[in-house]
Amino acid sequence: MVSVESVAVGDIQVVRVTGEIDLATRDLVWSELLLWLDNAESALVADLTGVTFMAAAGVHLLLDVARNAERRGVRFALIAGDNTALSTLHLTGVDSAIPVHPDLDHAIAVLRQAAVLPVRAPSDTAEHRRGPHRHRGRAG
Repeated sequence: MVSVESVAVGDIQVVRVTGEIDLATRDLVWSELLLWLDNAESALVADLTGVTFMAAAGVHLLLDVARNAERRGVRFALIAGDNTALSTLHLTGVDSAIPVHPDLDHAIAVLRQAAVLPVRAPSDTAEHRRGPHRHRGRAG
């Protein structure tokens, strides 16, 4: 059994998932996250602190949502306190692909800070201004 509820925290949509995320519940969680991703103004946070079990289907689901969020220009983050979800995210390496925060306050603070930092275009970087690096090898 799984339940999904959502709340807006300013311009950040927070979706709380409780219960088990497995093959039987994947479609429900997927449709809810995509629904709220469509409505998110700047960021979507999936709160997994209430998740008691996460199968491979749940891992793939989160990676799919992250790809959809990136295509739409919406930041996506996870909250996984110290529970089963955090262990699964760590063991599968998802925590290196999607930002994982210990609680809602931390996630909101990081997302808000990221929203105000300027994004530099590649043409603004010092390396781009210098031009491509050319390496000269020794003739043998």
